[in-house]
Amino acid sequence: MRWNEMTARELVEARDKCGGVCILPMGCIERHGSHLPVGIDYMKAWHFSDMAAQLEPVMVFPGWYFGSLSEASFAPGTIVFPLDLCVECLEAVCSEIARNGYKKILLLNSHGGNPPLINYFMQRFCEKDRDYMVYYPSASYIGKRGWAAMKKLADETGVTNGHGGGYETAVSRYLFPQCVNEEMMLPKELSVAEKRLGAVEEAGLKVPIWWFAAHPHHYGGYGKEATAEYGKEICEAFAADIADYVRVIKADNTTLGIFKEFREKTRNPQL
Repeated sequence: MRWNEMTARELVEARDKCGGVCILPMGCIERHGSHLPVGIDYMKAWHFSDMAAQLEPVMVFPGWYFGSLSEASFAPGTIVFPLDLCVECLEAVCSEIARNGYKKILLLNSHGGNPPLINYFMQRFCEKDRDYMVYYPSASYIGKRGWAAMKKLADETGVTNGHGGGYETAVSRYLFPQCVNEEMMLPKELSVAEKRLGAVEEAGLKVPIWWFAAHPHHYGGYGKEATAEYGKEICEAFAADIADYVRVIKADNTTLGIFKEFREKTRNPQL
């Protein structure tokens, strides 16, 4: 079920069918090499969610592209929002989804720069009373099936699954082939991380421009052999992972109550 394609009446009627669960597909708008669309992160997150809805009824919100990517501002086509605005926007969207009766929200992220932003939002969530709950997969990159499908692609073809690489190329070739410019794929050597920070990096130190230092072409993977068939397998794997999360969330009748207990004890701290 797609939020933006439903009438107001249908949205009300769909609450029970969805168990009050809504997925917020999260991404960003940034350069992905020279052959993939800049919106791929939120586009694929939305498609994964939409496919999951075919397996387990759930409401799917339009793709959220207010991503965290200040370190990518040098790349053409990238749209950078102030981080404070991103957090405020995320809180406003979740509050509005909940106000419309969908009290369980799954944050489904598909952009590598968003986890710190989401974790910060989750901490801020605890600062106020709420009548809804947000959920965020702790598994790195959605779920086990998806990871296995990505690994299979790399193992069988030799592609690398970094930014703009094998996995994203395969998924794009399957979901929106019309957006893939095959002739513009950058050579593999440009996808390899450059060691420009030298001793700073070797010491395990982080700096704000670590990504630009390593990937001045904003390209971190290579996917020439990543076919649409692999992309279909990966998409179906992620959809199955997401559907499992939705089932767990639907059955969850305890988390919001524990949160309300937490808020009450926050107002009245006692041993």
